[in-house]
Formats: sequence, C-alpha cells, structure tokens
Amino acid sequence: ATGNGTAGGLLWQVQLDQDTDEMFQLNWQLTHAGSLDAYEHWHCSGWRQWQLVVHRESGAREHALMRVRAPLLEDALEKVEKVARLRGLPPSFVQVGAMDGVGHDHMTAFVQSGRWTGVLIEPLKDMFERLRQHYAPSPAHPQQKLHFANMCVAEEVGKRTMRRLAPHAMDAQVVEALGYDGSSSLLSDTKGLPPGMALSFESLSPHTQQQVLAGLVEEEVDCAPLQDILQRYAICLPGAASSRQAETPDTCSTFDVFAVDTEGYDLKILQQLFGALGAGKSTLTEAGAGGGEDAKPSVVFMEVGLLSPPDQATAIGLLESQGYMTQRCGYGMELLATLLHAA
Repeated sequence: ATGNGTAGGLLWQVQLDQDTDEMFQLNWQLTHAGSLDAYEHWHCSGWRQWQLVVHRESGAREHALMRVRAPLLEDALEKVEKVARLRGLPPSFVQVGAMDGVGHDHMTAFVQSGRWTGVLIEPLKDMFERLRQHYAPSPAHPQQKLHFANMCVAEEVGKRTMRRLAPHAMDAQVVEALGYDGSSSLLSDTKGLPPGMALSFESLSPHTQQQVLAGLVEEEVDCAPLQDILQRYAICLPGAASSRQAETPDTCSTFDVFAVDTEGYDLKILQQLFGALGAGKSTLTEAGAGGGEDAKPSVVFMEVGLLSPPDQATAIGLLESQGYMTQRCGYGMELLATLLHAA
C-alpha cells in the first residue's frame, strides 16, 4: 500500500519493505487512525499483499508481492460481471495506458480470468510487448478475446514524443520503489520530467536526481484520437464521427468499463470519451454491450492526482453531468465513477 496522507507519498510502502514489526505498525496506523476518510481512501485505492520469507539458516529476508487489490473498484467490476452474466454477454472494457498489465494495474485479475473482452492501449513499445506476453493465450484461457493497440491517445493522427526513463537506466528495484516504472507522458516540466516523476523528484537525494535526469529519453509514438483507435476493433463511441473506417463496420459494440492512466493527459482523454458519447446529455441509459447507441460505461476509473485542481474539478463535473457518482481514491490520486443506476 502506498500513501502517507499526501499525494505521491511512499511512507507505507517503505514500511512494508522493511521488517515485520514495521508491518504491524502500518496495521496499527490504519486501524487506529480514527479517520473515515483515510479508511475510504485505503479501500478505494487498494492494498498490496506481501509475502515475507526469512531463511532459517542465514536469516536473510525476502519480500515478494503476492496480490494487489482495490476493494471498491473490484466491487464495481464484480457488479459489471453480474449484469453481463444476466445478459448472456461477456463484460467488456477499454484501458488507456495499460502499461505491462501488471504494475499499477487493478484490472489484471479480472482480465486474466478469460471472461472479459476488451481493448488495451499502450504506446511504449517495450511495455506493449510485455503487455501482450502477460495476456498471451494459455491452456486455461486459449481464446482470450482481447485487442492490443500500440498507440497513444491524442487529438490528432500522427507522431508524438513521450518522455520516460530509458529501460535499464537505473536499478529496476529502485525504479519500482520510486513508482517510476512505466512512468511516461506526452507532457513534461522544464527539466523534461513526466508529471509522475516531477511529483516526487525534489524529495530524492541529489545522487538519485542525477541518475533520473541522466536516464531520461524521448520516444516517438504513434497517436490517434480515441474514437479512431477503437473503431479499428468495431468498438463505438456513440455520436462521434471518425476519420477512419472501422475494419468491421457492420458490427459495433459499446463497453462496460473505461480505465485511463496517462500521467496528466487523463482529462483530455475523458473529454474525448464523453465528446463522442454526447457530452451534456444527462439521460441515463443502459450501460455496456447491448445498451443502445447512447450507452455509457458503467464504471470509469482514472488517475487525477497529476491534474491541476481546476482540471480535477472539471473531470468530476463532467462525470457527474453524465449521471455518475464519483469517489476520490488513493489520497486524491485516483477517481472511481459509477453510473447511479448501476451502483
């Protein structure tokens, strides 16, 4: 689990990575904090289950991440699954900024079940290849109904430049502990840092700061509007016209869950989603596959902690205008939105 009450804080992560007594200290802090807000943030953003192994002879300690959970999000996804079963249709999703399907991903257990269909969008080439490998067909699930797009979502079709740490530029464990694994964005500050790195950069030691700056690189990625990307897989955003024709124009389906994590570009992508759905319409319609042309996803889960306060308010206002109930998660870093009729 991460968070110490401030966006991007890693106090609890450090405690979990240290000795057992500090793990118990974390448990005490959580249960005795006396703050309902802290409890809700914890259960919305999730927790990590770690395995601590102490070797009897050497006394060496090993930590292994066993499970990542986000109970409120999982509850919403389980409800989507239940409704899908009643309809006789698989639940469906679109994930923008899917990374490798493992790190910082609360949907992986659901997608790996083989019950879901969806489109996973990831612009970085190395992360995209790891994403495909992670969800490759297996004997248990030989026919995963997933589509993969090595693209970034932007306003226009064309090449754009993303800033990121070069693979292997720093020790992998250090990068993971900092939360910089996969951190990349179309946006950057005056130092060239993507928003996710800029958030905690000043708290790093001078040596680590130098390593980060030396490891920054630019990567050219292919970009297109959200509507254009989804139409390739016969997924429609009602009310939008695309500059490209769908590969299968005779069939078009909507989706149940929309997840986006793009380091500061999230509002722009959310606006594309609801621009296509007809922003300003407040009529609640059946969500998901088979729900009609104006169907909205039942669940929207997005990163908002790297947006400015006005942009965060705009995102919440846009979702609520569409009939969603919103909850801030992860000490303000994330936002969970569910349609009121589907809650």
